[in-house]
Amino acid sequence: MTDLRGKCTTSTVGEDDLETQYRLARSSAGVTFEPTRGRLRFTGKDVIPFLHRMLTNDIQRLAPGQGCYAALLAPNGRMISDMRVIRGAEAVFLDTPASTATELKAKLEQFLFREDVHVSDLTGAVALLGLHGPAAASFVARLTTIGQETLDALCEHGSAVAQFNGVPVQIVMSRITGAHGFDLCVDAGAGAALHGELLRLGCVCLSPQIFKVMRIEAGIPLFPDDMDNDTIPLEAGIEDRAISQTKGCYPGQEIVARVLHRGGGRLARKLVGIVIEGGSAPAAHALLQRDHNDIGRITSAAYSPGLGRIVALGYVRWESRAPGTEVEVHDEGEARHGVVAALPFLDAADPSEAS
Repeated sequence: MTDLRGKCTTSTVGEDDLETQYRLARSSAGVTFEPTRGRLRFTGKDVIPFLHRMLTNDIQRLAPGQGCYAALLAPNGRMISDMRVIRGAEAVFLDTPASTATELKAKLEQFLFREDVHVSDLTGAVALLGLHGPAAASFVARLTTIGQETLDALCEHGSAVAQFNGVPVQIVMSRITGAHGFDLCVDAGAGAALHGELLRLGCVCLSPQIFKVMRIEAGIPLFPDDMDNDTIPLEAGIEDRAISQTKGCYPGQEIVARVLHRGGGRLARKLVGIVIEGGSAPAAHALLQRDHNDIGRITSAAYSPGLGRIVALGYVRWESRAPGTEVEVHDEGEARHGVVAALPFLDAADPSEAS
């Protein structure tokens, strides 16, 4: 079972046995309950051109059942929020951090004039369960009316609708942990039952700590942990996933284009991976130094059972971004050695790397 705050109350693996959770998730499948996600629903005949005009990615190319990763930027090129865009048969959904859903809805509605666009905030009305690992498709197929072949054919952010005990489930392909996984969106009242059935079938309940480890290993920054309202998407390295360089204008596009085409992609700082020696994972915002000079901050860090070391994401000055660059991590009065590493840390598509 899962309570509505997302904490596992029963499971075949105890929450304290983090390494076992990790091994099972990387070899089979693990489930998270994510009540912290925001969700906006858009309807109306002008939704696609409106979102295409406002967001960083190419929304017009999406057919029903397809999706993409995108962001809404302020005029200065800084991020208001990232999001997953899901085009359904009759509506478009934006999955967002819960902390940005209200602001995102208000910002987008400011740009509505005579367009036929209607926005509903579904945050709190739906439950979002994430299923991650190589056996994820098998678990989803056993619990819902969808076939595994259909699941295997979904591209990242692609979606399909099935039934669980007569309740509609929107199934969205996700690679947030680096592996082929799925997010299951259901009515909030059905979330606990769906979660309980997944555990009964042998899916391991993932603690927030292990989900964080898997996300960091995959090199995926999270808003607002690793990106916030001071972040330009290029700094976070999400441009290949979130930004179309062939579409027309959108808020903040001039700043993005200036960096890419006039500045050669050079920025003041860049999000990188960092491998850290010894001790426990440093806190967020731990200081990074090189040759006694401040060069950046840690944003997320965790111990990786798969790699046997502490891995982190953090921002460093442009000239310190190269893999192999040695840094000092200062946390709670202690200085520890770290090395900048290429992302992702681990290819979750290759089970041997997590064994």
